[in-house]
Amino acid sequence: MALPPPSPEPVRDKLAEAYLMAKNSRWATAAGLVQQALDQGPRQDGPRVSAATEFLAECRYKAAFQTGSREEFRDRMRKAKDDFERARTLHDESGSNGLAKKAESMALFSTFWLEDDQQNRGKILERCISLATEAIHI
Repeated sequence: MALPPPSPEPVRDKLAEAYLMAKNSRWATAAGLVQQALDQGPRQDGPRVSAATEFLAECRYKAAFQTGSREEFRDRMRKAKDDFERARTLHDESGSNGLAKKAESMALFSTFWLEDDQQNRGKILERCISLATEAIHI
């Protein structure tokens, strides 16, 4: 016997709590709550899932700057990059081209923070600006 899908109330509660944590700059806690909501929530609600995935990426991105070590910073930034890439794919699938470009730009910007070579960082930054500009005009 298949279990019914989880009730949307716990998902909404997790997201509401995550937004409250984010409002108080508790980014890592917010990211954990958003991840729980995504794990519990329905997969067929494309726009909501893509928005929550992008929010997860933003939380992880900001949480990276609150770490105590370079290793933890890199780990959180890699996760943020992966989440931004996933959000880009979901935005593309739902036809939100501007949001997809924005998420792509943020994924690339996350790569900027992971890159050690200054010359490559400059190239990454130029591409980020180009993608962000495209997103604004869509």
